[in-house]
Formats: sequence, C-alpha cells, structure tokens
Amino acid sequence: MSKEYMDINKRLRVPMNSRPKLIQIPSPHVQSPESLGASTIDRSFVGKLKLGNGFSFEGTSYFPQSVLVSDALLYYGKGNVTKAMCQKLDTKEVSGKVVFCDNNNSSDILGQIIEVQGAGASVGIFVTEMPDLEPFMYSFPSTILKNGSGTRVKDYTTGASKATVKSMRFAITRLGTKHAPQVAKFSSRGPNPVSPGILKPDILAPGVDILAAYVPNRPFMEEGAYKLTTDYALLSGTSMAAPHLAGAAALLIEGCSPRLDPGSNTLSSDDYC
Repeated sequence: MSKEYMDINKRLRVPMNSRPKLIQIPSPHVQSPESLGASTIDRSFVGKLKLGNGFSFEGTSYFPQSVLVSDALLYYGKGNVTKAMCQKLDTKEVSGKVVFCDNNNSSDILGQIIEVQGAGASVGIFVTEMPDLEPFMYSFPSTILKNGSGTRVKDYTTGASKATVKSMRFAITRLGTKHAPQVAKFSSRGPNPVSPGILKPDILAPGVDILAAYVPNRPFMEEGAYKLTTDYALLSGTSMAAPHLAGAAALLIEGCSPRLDPGSNTLSSDDYC
C-alpha cells in the first residue's frame, strides 16, 4: 500500500492509491520491463439487511464485529434534502436508530458515515455503486448498498408509516464473487497512448482484500473510543500482488523448472514440467 497519506475530515488517514491511470510505456523499439498488476479476488465481505416488509439485501461491509441488530426503527430524512443526504442530522431524530442515507452520485460516503456516527445513530445504510473505502474506515456498524437496492430501501422508508429493520448482521464472507479476477481500480493499466499496441500489465496477481500480517502493536482502526490492534488485516495494493507472483516464480524455479535461474526472463514450452 502507498505510504503517502492525506487527511480526511481530520479524523482518518487514507492511502493515496485510489484511482486507475494510464501507465507510460516506452517506445516499442525499446525493450520494456514486464509489469505486474493487482487483481480482485472472488471473495467479498458483506452486511445483510432484512427490512420490516420482509425484503432482504446485502451490501459491502468490513465492520469487524459480529453485531446483530433486530427490530430497530429505520430513519430517512424524507422531505428534507439535507437530512436525506445525511448532512446536519438532528440527534433527537436519529439517536439509537438505523439511518438510511441517500446518494446523488457525488456524495461523500465517508463524510456521511462520520455524520451518522456523530449524531448517535446505531447503524448506517449508505448507497453507491463504487464503495471506495478501506476496511479500516468501517469503524461504525454500516453497510453500503448498490443503487438498485438503495432505491428499494428508500421506497420502503417513504411508503411505510413506521419503517423498521427486522434484522441486520455483519462480518459475513461470500465466496464466488463475480467477476474476478479483474484489474483493481487502483492498479495501473495500459494501453500506452503513444503505442496502443503495447498492452499492460503483463500479468496479474491477487492484490485486493488480501489477509496479510500486520504490525501487532500499531492500531489498525478505531471503533468508538477504542483503538483496535490485530495480527492480520485485509490489505490491498500491488505490494500485496508482488509476493504472490514472487512465490509462484520461486516454486516454478525450485520444483518445476530447475533449469531456470532468477535471471531468466523467458520461458519456452520445454521449461515446463
């Protein structure tokens, strides 16, 4: 992960490694080095929501505690655009409730989380197609729904006289996520605008939500008034992809192709076992 950081709302620090970009590849007449990209994996982490009308939804959530919410009031600031977007919430209206936050495709999800948490809500439900938050930012029980699911939740809250959340759970892992592997949104990719015939990266390796060793005496995230430490954490970046590729290459050299050496950069059909 990048070691460059920027302050967000003076409360969290986020790696500046968040958007795709074209990589500058040398002229095709100059040998270019092989490049590695980080890929997604077929595993997702979700929170599950069941409304009072019986409809159920799943959304992205990295909140680490197996919290169960049941028979809770669901708040939505209908009729007030500012409150509907979870800006300047009234503590008296939302305290102890599950709060649903609308999205106009330019909303600051992290800012909404901070506002909902600060207003005293018990849980937050947010909406976006691209939940671009690091796992350590889920310091408050929350889940992020896609736009389609968010619209159905909003319709329920505006149509019901007393909207409720029947149940809500966190810390759920799903396997077989579609579509994977894909180039991660933060990973550089080609083609080169000067020579479109050169495609990059040359190879992908798992680099998103990798369970990796973490410094045990350094706080990984905050949850309420507590700073949580861990021996392992979900990390993302090409720094997670590189060890996968290095390990695979080492196994290939040691066990499958003893004729290769660390300086080799090409393989022929005769090199495979």
